[in-house]
Amino acid sequence: MSGPYVGAALVGALTVSDLDRAEAFYGRIGFDLAADLGTTRHLHAGPIRLVIVVGDQDQSAPTTVHLEVANLDALEQLQAAWSVAGAEILPSPGPDDGEWPHFTASDPDGNRWTVSARAASTPDLPPDSAPVPGLLGPEPPAATDHTTPTTPSATPGTESAPTSSGADIEPKPDHYWLAVVTAGACPECGLTATEGAREGLAPRLRDEAHRWSTMLRTADDEAMRRRADPTRWSALEYGVHVRDALAVLCERVLRSLAEIEPDLEWWDQDAAITDGFANESDQDAVAEDLVDNAGRFADVLARVSGDQWERGSTRAGTDRFTVELWARYALHEVVHHRVDAEQGLNEA
Repeated sequence: MSGPYVGAALVGALTVSDLDRAEAFYGRIGFDLAADLGTTRHLHAGPIRLVIVVGDQDQSAPTTVHLEVANLDALEQLQAAWSVAGAEILPSPGPDDGEWPHFTASDPDGNRWTVSARAASTPDLPPDSAPVPGLLGPEPPAATDHTTPTTPSATPGTESAPTSSGADIEPKPDHYWLAVVTAGACPECGLTATEGAREGLAPRLRDEAHRWSTMLRTADDEAMRRRADPTRWSALEYGVHVRDALAVLCERVLRSLAEIEPDLEWWDQDAAITDGFANESDQDAVAEDLVDNAGRFADVLARVSGDQWERGSTRAGTDRFTVELWARYALHEVVHHRVDAEQGLNEA
């Protein structure tokens, strides 16, 4: 291909009423933030570029976007992602209905997307303009699951942490905490994460988040920031970690629902605490964000049904999780670190 379009990219622009809400919604279906310019935000998912602009919805007609994906598998994965994100999806015709398979859905501001699968007879695009393989673009940057650090060390994070007593002990084996969640009662926090109906996990996450919120908002500021034991985080740092863990694990559930057996990498929770100056955070802001993240996670789980609970993913090519196991793992995170924080406050 030659000419003025070589290297060009088509950018869609959507009018929205709330940038934060729109960014969060499109984040749930695979778009990452590329730039925040105040009244506009630039998002991307692989080769797809999107600009969301604040505007008057009463004056601006909703935009219609047509997207063509490579095959039926990609179409099904993307439809699942839109469904889990809470979008209203119109019925999709089957291959025997005389139409190309597609679905139509709207974002929270009424902007409509029609997504179709390429027909086998569709001629291939020239190499310069061919779409990047994959449903949601390239894998996100290595964001890893705090469940097991790449190199075990005696740090405050769950997977290789000391016990809640704060004793200076040898690090736990890499997969210790996954075994705890699947095997029975946690010897440190007492939670048996496998107990209870999976349909009840969403309200349990909300309840635990509110317990965290009460503690963060009412505890003494100095005590919240003090590390009573050098081998453990402060109560506030545990709160920041739980806030972030809820977001990370929720995204893992969304990817498990939207993709076919995705391979997920570790999340370095220690770097997140150190780099984010967690102990300097505002307690009320952490409490609010933690509750919001738990609410979003609970909303996702509330829409899971039937065989969706068994959809799987693999962590760093080793541990296989289902949607249900991710949810129970998250519940253990919230409870376990609340116990850690409460003990730290009692010792401060």
